[in-house]
Amino acid sequence: MRILALDVGTKRIGTAFADTASVKIAVPRQMIPVNGEEFAALAQQCRRDHIDVLVSGFPRNNQGEETAQTKLVQSFIIALSDYFVKHKLYSPLIKYQDESLTSVAAKERLSQQTSRALSFRDRRDGKIDVEAATIILQDFLDSVDYAALNQELGRHKLEQKARSLDAARTPSLSGPRESRHLASDRRHNATSISPTYQSERSK
Repeated sequence: MRILALDVGTKRIGTAFADTASVKIAVPRQMIPVNGEEFAALAQQCRRDHIDVLVSGFPRNNQGEETAQTKLVQSFIIALSDYFVKHKLYSPLIKYQDESLTSVAAKERLSQQTSRALSFRDRRDGKIDVEAATIILQDFLDSVDYAALNQELGRHKLEQKARSLDAARTPSLSGPRESRHLASDRRHNATSISPTYQSERSK
């Protein structure tokens, strides 16, 4: 099972990867800037790495309550799912993982690794975001019920296959399939963003 984890922010998205067929260890990947092309970049990464499951951090406050950031993340994931559907791409199974204090933990871990305080460049380059995504994914790997997840993934893949067959039987009204080229994905990316995510991102 190939899993990609996201730490979603308003400026940057950290990513981490794991392949449970080998070892259940989260590996840092890359930072994706939130610049209007983030959905296309994530779609490309999911396609390249044959991602089965997409795990998003689920932010809460110290009391365990949902926050404005929680709504932003949920809106982002809905918009990303819509993007996969619109462009006729395989949509990974979506799961959430509590990310309380992961940013704090990420900063502490990076400071220990570098033996210095984190700089503005470290933040700008997304090192904290990527480390946070790695922590989110490792927490997920350590806590998930794999038997139940495999069953859920199996059902999800059947649903995706049925959707693809339905789409293949439905005549296209928009010409060539937009999923054929990532360049087309990028051109249409901005129109896929949900109103809530669009408004929060512009702040």
